Amino acid sequence: MRTRRPIWTTLLGAIILVGCSNFQGATPEEVDAPAPAVLDAHQASTADAFAFLQPLASKPAPSEELDRSLLDMLTVDVCDVADDACRLLATFDADGDGPERLRLEDDEFYLVNWSTHEEALSPESTQRIRVHVAGIEIGSLEVAPEVRGDLRRTWPIAFHVANHPLFRVRVLNARGFTAPEVARVLLEEFASSARRTAQLLIEDLDPYTASDVARSLEDVYHEPAHATAKILKDLDLLARDVAVALGAAYGLEDGPTVAIALQRAGFTTQEITDALHEALDLAADAIAVSLEGAGFTASSIANALEEVLETSVDAIVDALDAAGFSPSEISDAFAARFRIGEVHEIDHHFGTYHLYVPQSHTEASRVLFVVHGTPAPAQDVVELAATFIARWTDFAEEKSLVIVSLAFNRIDFGSHDDGRGGYRGLFGRAVGADQFLHGVFEQVGSITPIRTDERRFFLYGHSAGGQFANRYVVRHPDRVLATALSAPGRYAFPDPDAVWPFGMKRLNGSIEWKLSGETYPIDVTPDPDGWAKAANAPITVMVGTEDTDELGCLPAQCDPSWGGSANRKDVGRRWVDAMNALAAQEGAVGRARFFVVHGVGHSSAGLTEEAQKTFTHYLTPRVPRVTGKEMRVDEALEALAEVALHGQVAQQRLSRLARGLVIAQTPAAHTVVERGSTVFIDVSLGVREPEDPSLVPKVLGMSDTDAHLALVAEGFTVSIAFADDDRPFGEVIAQDPGSGTPIADSVREIHLVVSQGSTTTP
Repeated sequence: MRTRRPIWTTLLGAIILVGCSNFQGATPEEVDAPAPAVLDAHQASTADAFAFLQPLASKPAPSEELDRSLLDMLTVDVCDVADDACRLLATFDADGDGPERLRLEDDEFYLVNWSTHEEALSPESTQRIRVHVAGIEIGSLEVAPEVRGDLRRTWPIAFHVANHPLFRVRVLNARGFTAPEVARVLLEEFASSARRTAQLLIEDLDPYTASDVARSLEDVYHEPAHATAKILKDLDLLARDVAVALGAAYGLEDGPTVAIALQRAGFTTQEITDALHEALDLAADAIAVSLEGAGFTASSIANALEEVLETSVDAIVDALDAAGFSPSEISDAFAARFRIGEVHEIDHHFGTYHLYVPQSHTEASRVLFVVHGTPAPAQDVVELAATFIARWTDFAEEKSLVIVSLAFNRIDFGSHDDGRGGYRGLFGRAVGADQFLHGVFEQVGSITPIRTDERRFFLYGHSAGGQFANRYVVRHPDRVLATALSAPGRYAFPDPDAVWPFGMKRLNGSIEWKLSGETYPIDVTPDPDGWAKAANAPITVMVGTEDTDELGCLPAQCDPSWGGSANRKDVGRRWVDAMNALAAQEGAVGRARFFVVHGVGHSSAGLTEEAQKTFTHYLTPRVPRVTGKEMRVDEALEALAEVALHGQVAQQRLSRLARGLVIAQTPAAHTVVERGSTVFIDVSLGVREPEDPSLVPKVLGMSDTDAHLALVAEGFTVSIAFADDDRPFGEVIAQDPGSGTPIADSVREIHLVVSQGSTTTP
């Protein structure tokens, strides 16, 4: 709320009178002593319209005519000042008796006589005299002990009050005038401007609301809405109060119109956001639409929604999307907020994650998800996720890799139920753990410059996080580029008789969510094709040589010959063998591999370096072979994109290969290149069928190479000469015999003239 300023500090400030002089103005007849010294005298913001007269003060009376309409609104009180307190001694008004009745004296000033002989005034005290009109103090002074004796036993308190708009507002308000009625009086009698009227109506006296003032400015001064908003803003009103006032006076109730009026008045994005939320009860989406209509940028809207409404990142993305901002505008808005090269903790609808965008990033940078293991009982999951991402930032910079570390909180993802529960099995209290990852991936694509439209990424998980990654890759094999499993204890085996999350069989039952004590139904029907596709995907399982703790044998996890127990090395090797055997059944070579890391126990830190070596293999682009495989151009471009290379058609030319097949590539297959490099491919136009096989074909306008291939394919011999010409280098500009010439036995050689470009210096 706005703090009101005291009236004497708002308009003209305080005036302090010290000392005395022989003022020859109106002097009460009861006084025959010289004017005493006065300790000080304070006039309020109306100092130009109010003055104490002799003998209490020496300030001349205002030059304006006395306002004689105030008598029944005036009060005078006297108090004893001591130790910062003021003990009331007397109060005077027009209802008093005898000399102590406040009155108009000779129709020239106001006067009341205070008989001090009835008061036991302390010799050490100072008396303060205050004058009020309609409850507001308009002047005061203090009389010092050393001069009090000169006033004797009756103190004439005389003062002059000129006709002043401030007093008029207070009096008219007290008499029940509406704000527009008062505003009309101020305009007609005092020629008060709209701004001054608003100030008098609300800033100093505060008898009227912001809506009252807005109605006055619209009805009396015919101010437009944005001008009224500016006046109210300059009077220190909050944007939310101004929005309410605009609705009352102008009927502005829709978000875009109010936002535009407040924006033109000079309110900030944050202030307007607060106003739209508090005054109009708009949600984030509607606020973003309104602010966009007022011309605010996506970045300023995102900041306002977060700062004012504490809106989550995903809700901000949705709001900006609803406002019509493009994906690039949305990502730019967040790029301005998320400093590149720093780890940021970000909230999502269903959890929290950490994000690191390297300074080396490009639009083609890939995303790597890292997933933590089971936290210790007293360990904060968000802090654990932060520890995990910290191990990957240097690698991210080196490989231009975006790192996302998910924090699977205990409430939503941390339940344990016979080895099935929580994020390890892709379960979740409100949403599946895999769906949480998908939502975060989409959000990363919205708030960073990274393209995620291909929907594929790298995945790493340790221990329980390795179990999550293992179950994820067989449920969503098309989403993962490569997976590294760091010492998981359980796996989803390609076993049709083992129930999920240990095998392919449907899980239909319930799970108890330990922390809440609630029981939720579970119904998961895995797709066996997921294991077949995963068997052809690059998956690496790594376990430390010192990770030797024995695990119980849950379904499908152990070989019967193991005697009911196994360690992580045993189970991991068994799963890799099973996946490669599945690939062999499909006629493919399995790409799962298993290895142990010497000298390492069950440690994420100890296995991270090996996991990074695994991903390095897939992050170092080598040009794939796209020729010699009868590969179509679209297939070639897709194959290049999979390894973060850009394919570009260099030329199309005739060949013996079918139309649309790739016939050449540069650089050659297996060449090591930088991420994002361009690979040029040539595409076949096929063998040209002549319109009339008895006539010479037309090759004008073709490249010399394509023309040569086309003619040779039809049994001609070709000779070529070059000539200067404005047409592009290599274009056939003449042929002999010309097209359409009947082919005779003697016409088996075609002479071509080819442009070598203009050699004229401009």
